[in-house]
Amino acid sequence: MRDLAFGDQLDLADLGFSDWLDRLAQVDSDDVFVEFLGKNHGAILQDHGASLIVTFEKYAEIAQRQKKGHPLSWDIAGQIGWSSLTIVCDTFDWFRSPHVYAYFDRLVDEGTLDQYDRVIFLGVDETSHAAAVYSVVATVAEVVLIGPIATQARDIANWDQRYPAARRLDFATRYAYGPDLVETAKKVTVIYNQNNPTEAMHATLYKSVSTEHVGMRLLSMPWRSLTSAQFLSAALNLLTEDDAKVQLCKLMRARRENPDYLRSVLRMTIARNRPDLTRKVCTYTLRKFPNAPHFKKALDDLDKI
Repeated sequence: MRDLAFGDQLDLADLGFSDWLDRLAQVDSDDVFVEFLGKNHGAILQDHGASLIVTFEKYAEIAQRQKKGHPLSWDIAGQIGWSSLTIVCDTFDWFRSPHVYAYFDRLVDEGTLDQYDRVIFLGVDETSHAAAVYSVVATVAEVVLIGPIATQARDIANWDQRYPAARRLDFATRYAYGPDLVETAKKVTVIYNQNNPTEAMHATLYKSVSTEHVGMRLLSMPWRSLTSAQFLSAALNLLTEDDAKVQLCKLMRARRENPDYLRSVLRMTIARNRPDLTRKVCTYTLRKFPNAPHFKKALDDLDKI
Protein backbone atom coordinates (compact mmCIF):
# COMPACT_ATOMS: atom_id res chain seq x y z
CA MET A 1 0.00 0.00 0.00
CA ARG A 2 2.87 2.41 0.67
CA ASP A 3 3.75 2.97 -2.96
CA LEU A 4 0.10 3.47 -3.79
CA ALA A 5 -1.04 5.56 -0.84
CA PHE A 6 1.94 7.87 -0.81
CA GLY A 7 2.28 8.16 -4.58
CA ASP A 8 0.26 9.81 -7.29
CA GLN A 9 -1.61 6.65 -8.25
CA LEU A 10 -4.35 7.03 -5.64
CA ASP A 11 -6.46 10.10 -6.36
CA LEU A 12 -8.96 10.84 -3.59
CA ALA A 13 -9.77 14.41 -4.59
CA ASP A 14 -13.24 15.89 -5.06
CA LEU A 15 -15.07 13.22 -3.08
CA GLY A 16 -17.57 13.45 -0.27
CA PHE A 17 -16.56 11.93 3.04
CA SER A 18 -18.40 8.61 2.65
CA ASP A 19 -17.26 8.24 -0.96
CA TRP A 20 -13.71 9.00 0.14
CA LEU A 21 -13.80 6.18 2.69
CA ASP A 22 -15.46 3.86 0.17
CA ARG A 23 -12.71 4.58 -2.34
CA LEU A 24 -10.07 3.74 0.26
CA ALA A 25 -11.88 0.56 1.25
CA GLN A 26 -11.78 -0.60 -2.37
CA VAL A 27 -7.99 -0.41 -2.56
CA ASP A 28 -6.61 -3.88 -3.26
CA SER A 29 -4.03 -4.21 -0.50
CA ASP A 30 -3.29 -6.50 2.42
CA ASP A 31 -1.91 -3.74 4.63
CA VAL A 32 -4.60 -1.07 4.58
CA PHE A 33 -7.68 -1.40 6.77
CA VAL A 34 -10.61 1.01 6.54
CA GLU A 35 -13.58 1.21 8.89
CA PHE A 36 -16.62 3.44 9.08
CA LEU A 37 -17.16 4.54 12.68
CA GLY A 38 -20.76 5.61 12.38
CA LYS A 39 -21.64 8.18 9.73
CA ASN A 40 -19.28 10.91 10.91
CA HIS A 41 -15.98 9.12 11.49
CA GLY A 42 -13.64 6.71 9.83
CA ALA A 43 -10.40 4.92 10.68
CA ILE A 44 -7.63 4.13 8.20
CA LEU A 45 -4.81 1.90 9.38
CA GLN A 46 -1.91 1.62 6.93
CA ASP A 47 0.46 -1.06 8.17
CA HIS A 48 4.00 -0.50 6.97
CA GLY A 49 6.82 -0.53 9.47
CA ALA A 50 7.38 -1.28 13.14
CA SER A 51 6.55 2.26 14.31
CA LEU A 52 3.10 3.85 14.18
CA ILE A 53 1.91 7.44 14.09
CA VAL A 54 -1.69 8.10 15.14
CA THR A 55 -3.37 11.31 13.99
CA PHE A 56 -6.82 12.85 14.21
CA GLU A 57 -7.86 14.85 11.18
CA LYS A 58 -10.80 16.82 9.81
CA TYR A 59 -11.96 15.70 6.40
CA ALA A 60 -12.49 19.31 5.26
CA GLU A 61 -8.81 20.01 5.89
CA ILE A 62 -7.74 16.84 4.10
CA ALA A 63 -9.81 17.83 1.07
CA GLN A 64 -8.34 21.34 1.01
CA ARG A 65 -4.76 20.53 1.92
CA GLN A 66 -3.61 18.97 -1.32
CA LYS A 67 -5.02 18.04 -4.69
CA LYS A 68 -4.91 14.27 -4.12
CA GLY A 69 -7.00 14.32 -0.94
CA HIS A 70 -4.48 12.39 1.18
CA PRO A 71 -4.35 12.64 4.98
CA LEU A 72 -1.46 14.50 6.56
CA SER A 73 -0.49 11.29 8.37
CA TRP A 74 0.33 9.59 5.07
CA ASP A 75 2.78 12.30 4.14
CA ILE A 76 4.46 12.13 7.55
CA ALA A 77 4.59 8.33 7.65
CA GLY A 78 5.83 8.18 4.09
CA GLN A 79 8.77 10.43 4.90
CA ILE A 80 9.91 8.48 7.95
CA GLY A 81 8.89 4.96 6.88
CA TRP A 82 6.23 4.38 9.54
CA SER A 83 2.78 2.87 9.70
CA SER A 84 -0.12 5.25 10.25
CA LEU A 85 -3.51 5.22 11.91
CA THR A 86 -5.72 8.11 10.86
CA ILE A 87 -9.00 8.87 12.61
CA VAL A 88 -11.02 11.21 10.40
CA CYS A 89 -14.20 13.14 11.11
CA ASP A 90 -16.59 14.69 8.61
CA THR A 91 -18.25 17.22 10.92
CA PHE A 92 -15.82 18.17 13.66
CA ASP A 93 -17.06 16.99 17.05
CA TRP A 94 -13.76 16.69 18.92
CA PHE A 95 -13.99 12.92 18.30
CA ARG A 96 -16.48 12.70 21.16
CA SER A 97 -18.49 9.81 19.74
CA PRO A 98 -19.51 6.40 21.11
CA HIS A 99 -18.39 4.92 17.78
CA VAL A 100 -14.88 6.29 18.30
CA TYR A 101 -14.84 5.14 21.93
CA ALA A 102 -15.83 1.64 20.81
CA TYR A 103 -13.12 1.57 18.16
CA PHE A 104 -10.37 2.38 20.65
CA ASP A 105 -11.86 -0.08 23.15
CA ARG A 106 -11.52 -2.75 20.48
CA LEU A 107 -7.91 -1.79 19.78
CA VAL A 108 -7.22 -2.52 23.44
CA ASP A 109 -9.10 -5.83 23.41
CA GLU A 110 -7.29 -7.00 20.27
CA GLY A 111 -3.88 -5.67 21.30
CA THR A 112 -3.53 -3.94 17.92
CA LEU A 113 -1.18 -1.19 19.03
CA ASP A 114 0.98 -3.56 21.07
CA GLN A 115 2.24 -5.01 17.80
CA TYR A 116 4.30 -1.87 17.15
CA ASP A 117 7.68 -1.07 18.66
CA ARG A 118 6.88 2.61 18.92
CA VAL A 119 3.54 4.47 18.90
CA ILE A 120 3.25 8.25 18.74
CA PHE A 121 -0.06 10.06 19.10
CA LEU A 122 0.11 13.44 17.38
CA GLY A 123 -2.43 16.23 17.85
CA VAL A 124 -2.43 19.80 16.57
CA ASP A 125 -4.71 22.51 17.99
CA GLU A 126 -8.26 21.13 18.38
CA THR A 127 -7.17 17.55 17.66
CA SER A 128 -4.61 17.63 20.47
CA HIS A 129 -7.31 16.72 22.98
CA ALA A 130 -8.16 13.51 21.11
CA ALA A 131 -4.48 12.61 20.75
CA ALA A 132 -4.02 12.97 24.49
CA VAL A 133 -7.06 11.06 25.69
CA TYR A 134 -6.92 8.17 23.24
CA SER A 135 -3.20 7.62 23.79
CA VAL A 136 -4.14 5.70 26.92
CA VAL A 137 -5.02 2.67 24.77
CA ALA A 138 -1.36 2.05 23.87
CA THR A 139 0.69 0.14 26.43
CA VAL A 140 3.75 2.25 25.61
CA ALA A 141 2.78 5.53 23.96
CA GLU A 142 4.50 8.77 23.19
CA VAL A 143 2.34 11.86 22.83
CA VAL A 144 3.09 15.04 20.91
CA LEU A 145 0.66 17.91 21.46
CA ILE A 146 1.12 21.05 19.38
CA GLY A 147 -1.16 23.82 20.61
CA PRO A 148 -2.41 21.63 23.49
CA ILE A 149 -5.96 21.36 24.76
CA ALA A 150 -6.59 19.54 28.03
CA THR A 151 -10.39 19.64 28.01
CA GLN A 152 -13.37 21.75 27.07
CA ALA A 153 -15.30 20.87 30.22
CA ARG A 154 -16.88 24.03 31.57
CA ASP A 155 -16.05 23.28 35.20
CA ILE A 156 -12.33 23.08 34.37
CA ALA A 157 -11.66 25.26 31.33
CA ASN A 158 -14.31 27.96 31.55
CA TRP A 159 -11.55 30.47 30.75
CA ASP A 160 -11.24 29.02 27.22
CA GLN A 161 -13.89 30.85 25.21
CA ARG A 162 -12.59 29.90 21.75
CA TYR A 163 -14.92 26.99 21.02
CA PRO A 164 -18.46 27.69 22.27
CA ALA A 165 -19.95 24.74 20.35
CA ALA A 166 -17.74 22.36 22.34
CA ARG A 167 -19.63 23.26 25.52
CA ARG A 168 -22.52 21.08 24.36
CA LEU A 169 -20.31 17.98 24.19
CA ASP A 170 -19.46 15.47 26.90
CA PHE A 171 -15.97 16.00 28.27
CA ALA A 172 -16.72 14.40 31.63
CA THR A 173 -17.15 10.66 31.10
CA ARG A 174 -15.13 8.43 28.75
CA TYR A 175 -11.75 9.42 27.33
CA ALA A 176 -12.28 12.79 28.93
CA TYR A 177 -9.40 14.66 30.58
CA GLY A 178 -6.15 14.82 28.64
CA PRO A 179 -3.69 15.36 31.53
CA ASP A 180 -5.01 12.32 33.42
CA LEU A 181 -4.91 10.01 30.43
CA VAL A 182 -1.32 10.77 29.41
CA GLU A 183 0.07 9.95 32.85
CA THR A 184 1.03 6.43 31.76
CA ALA A 185 2.66 7.60 28.52
CA LYS A 186 6.36 7.01 28.07
CA LYS A 187 6.89 10.61 26.99
CA VAL A 188 4.66 13.63 26.46
CA THR A 189 5.89 16.64 24.53
CA VAL A 190 3.72 19.75 24.85
CA ILE A 191 4.58 22.46 22.34
CA TYR A 192 2.73 25.70 22.96
CA ASN A 193 2.67 29.39 22.14
CA GLN A 194 3.90 31.42 25.09
CA ASN A 195 2.22 34.50 23.63
CA ASN A 196 -1.20 32.84 23.81
CA PRO A 197 -2.41 32.89 27.45
CA THR A 198 -5.21 30.39 26.86
CA GLU A 199 -2.91 27.92 25.17
CA ALA A 200 -0.30 28.36 27.89
CA MET A 201 -2.92 27.60 30.55
CA HIS A 202 -3.84 24.36 28.80
CA ALA A 203 -0.15 23.48 28.65
CA THR A 204 0.29 23.96 32.40
CA LEU A 205 -2.47 21.42 33.07
CA TYR A 206 -0.22 18.71 31.67
CA LYS A 207 1.91 17.98 34.75
CA SER A 208 2.94 14.32 34.59
CA VAL A 209 6.58 13.49 35.28
CA SER A 210 6.99 12.32 31.68
CA THR A 211 5.88 15.68 30.24
CA GLU A 212 8.29 18.13 28.63
CA HIS A 213 7.02 21.62 27.86
CA VAL A 214 8.42 23.44 24.85
CA GLY A 215 7.28 27.05 24.80
CA MET A 216 7.56 29.05 21.59
CA ARG A 217 7.01 32.74 21.06
CA LEU A 218 4.71 32.86 18.06
CA LEU A 219 2.66 35.58 16.51
CA SER A 220 -1.12 35.48 16.22
CA MET A 221 -1.44 32.67 13.71
CA PRO A 222 -2.70 29.10 14.04
CA TRP A 223 -0.28 26.25 14.52
CA ARG A 224 -1.72 24.57 11.45
CA SER A 225 -0.20 27.27 9.27
CA LEU A 226 3.23 26.16 10.50
CA THR A 227 2.87 22.40 10.63
CA SER A 228 3.64 20.97 7.23
CA ALA A 229 4.36 17.27 6.81
CA GLN A 230 8.04 18.13 6.45
CA PHE A 231 8.05 20.07 9.73
CA LEU A 232 6.20 17.34 11.62
CA SER A 233 8.40 14.56 10.25
CA ALA A 234 11.50 16.44 11.34
CA ALA A 235 9.97 17.19 14.75
CA LEU A 236 9.11 13.53 15.38
CA ASN A 237 12.64 12.47 14.50
CA LEU A 238 14.08 15.09 16.84
CA LEU A 239 12.06 13.73 19.76
CA THR A 240 14.40 10.74 19.90
CA GLU A 241 17.34 12.99 20.78
CA ASP A 242 18.44 13.86 24.30
CA ASP A 243 18.38 17.59 23.54
CA ALA A 244 15.01 17.45 21.78
CA LYS A 245 13.86 20.76 23.26
CA VAL A 246 16.89 22.62 21.91
CA GLN A 247 16.55 20.97 18.51
CA LEU A 248 12.83 21.75 18.33
CA CYS A 249 13.56 25.40 19.05
CA LYS A 250 16.07 25.41 16.20
CA LEU A 251 13.48 23.82 13.95
CA MET A 252 10.95 26.50 14.84
CA ARG A 253 13.47 29.20 14.04
CA ALA A 254 13.92 27.58 10.65
CA ARG A 255 10.30 28.49 9.86
CA ARG A 256 11.68 31.89 8.92
CA GLU A 257 12.73 30.22 5.68
CA ASN A 258 9.15 29.07 5.01
CA PRO A 259 7.25 31.30 2.52
CA ASP A 260 3.86 30.32 3.99
CA TYR A 261 4.98 31.34 7.45
CA LEU A 262 6.38 34.62 6.18
CA ARG A 263 3.11 35.40 4.39
CA SER A 264 1.28 34.76 7.67
CA VAL A 265 3.59 37.21 9.42
CA LEU A 266 3.01 39.77 6.68
CA ARG A 267 -0.77 39.48 7.02
CA MET A 268 -0.48 39.88 10.78
CA THR A 269 1.66 43.03 10.61
CA ILE A 270 -0.71 44.61 8.07
CA ALA A 271 -3.78 43.70 10.14
CA ARG A 272 -2.19 45.26 13.22
CA ASN A 273 -1.27 48.39 11.28
CA ARG A 274 2.43 48.05 12.04
CA PRO A 275 4.16 49.54 8.99
CA ASP A 276 7.56 49.36 10.70
CA LEU A 277 7.26 45.60 11.14
CA THR A 278 5.73 45.19 7.70
CA ARG A 279 8.76 46.85 6.15
CA LYS A 280 11.16 44.63 8.11
CA VAL A 281 9.29 41.48 7.09
CA CYS A 282 9.22 42.52 3.44
CA THR A 283 12.90 43.46 3.40
CA TYR A 284 13.89 40.19 5.05
CA THR A 285 11.72 38.05 2.80
CA LEU A 286 12.78 39.73 -0.43
CA ARG A 287 16.40 39.00 0.44
CA LYS A 288 15.45 35.32 0.66
CA PHE A 289 12.89 35.26 -2.15
CA PRO A 290 13.54 38.20 -4.51
CA ASN A 291 10.46 37.55 -6.64
CA ALA A 292 7.88 37.21 -3.85
CA PRO A 293 4.94 39.24 -5.25
CA HIS A 294 2.99 39.80 -2.02
CA PHE A 295 6.00 41.30 -0.32
CA LYS A 296 6.93 43.45 -3.30
CA LYS A 297 3.42 44.88 -3.37
CA ALA A 298 3.35 45.47 0.38
CA LEU A 299 6.67 47.29 0.20
CA ASP A 300 5.50 49.38 -2.75
CA ASP A 301 2.36 50.30 -0.83
CA LEU A 302 4.47 51.46 2.11
CA ASP A 303 6.63 53.61 -0.15
CA LYS A 304 3.51 55.40 -1.41
CA ILE A 305 2.51 56.50 2.08
